[in-house]
Amino acid sequence: MELKRLDRDSLDGIKDKKIICYTMVKDYLRQMAREFGEESVKRIELIIDDVPRNFGTCSLDDIAKYEVVPVDMLKEFAPEEYVILITSEYYWKKYENLEKLDYPVTDTVYYYEDIDTKYYHEYLEKYKDTPLKDIVVFRSGMRVAKDYPYSDFADNAKALFDYMIEKGYNEKYEIVWLVGDPTQYDDYKDVKNVSFVDDEWCHSKDEEEREKYYRAVCLAKYIIFTDFCSFARFPREGQTRIQLWHGHGFKARNLNEDCS
Repeated sequence: MELKRLDRDSLDGIKDKKIICYTMVKDYLRQMAREFGEESVKRIELIIDDVPRNFGTCSLDDIAKYEVVPVDMLKEFAPEEYVILITSEYYWKKYENLEKLDYPVTDTVYYYEDIDTKYYHEYLEKYKDTPLKDIVVFRSGMRVAKDYPYSDFADNAKALFDYMIEKGYNEKYEIVWLVGDPTQYDDYKDVKNVSFVDDEWCHSKDEEEREKYYRAVCLAKYIIFTDFCSFARFPREGQTRIQLWHGHGFKARNLNEDCS
C-alpha cells in the first residue's frame, strides 16, 4: 500500500472509485467540502471506524448522510472498486492499522490534510534546522479551549507551573501557555519569561499570530499537557512530551492517544 495526501488532482483521478472514509471527523469533511466543493464529500459512500460507539447513521450538516460501520466491512468490497480516505489528525496511525489487516485492501490510501496539519508541516519545515530552545509549552483542558475556559489554565499542569515559578525556573526557561483567551491572564504580564498564546492561532490567518504559536510548539524542549495532546503530535527529535493527565491516569477515552 501507499499513503498519499489528497489534493484536487488525485480526487479527480479517483472519480470512478467508491470513496470509503476512515473515521468520521466532521470538521475535516467540512473543510474538504469548502476546498473541493460539496460534491467531494457526497461521493463518500461509507464511513469505517474503530470505535463501536460511533457506529450507526450520522449526518454532515445538511450536505450528506453516512453509515458508520466496523473496519472489517471492507471485506465486503473488492479492493479495485474503492479507495480509502483517512480523515484523522493521526492519519499515519490509521494507515498502520490498515497495513495490519489480514485481508487485501486498496493499493493507495489517501489522507485529507486539514488546515491545522497543513500549517504544522509548514512550520516544522521552517524550523527543521533551528535548534530547540529553553522553552516549556503548557496546555491543559479539552480540544477547544474557548469552550472550557475553566480548564485551560488548571489541573496538574497548573500545579507544576506554579511550582516552577515559585522555584524560579522561569529565569532559565521561557514558559508559554496555550489557552482560550490570553487576555484573561494579565496578572502574569510582569512575570519574567511567561506568556500566553491563543490555542486557535494554530490556524489563524494572521501570520504574526501563527508565528507565535508555532515558534513555541516547534522550538520547545518540553511540551506538558493534561488532556488534549494532538497539538504536539509531530514531535521534533529531542522534544520531550509529558502527559500529566488531570487527576487520574486511567482515562478510558484517552488510552489510545499517542501523545504520552
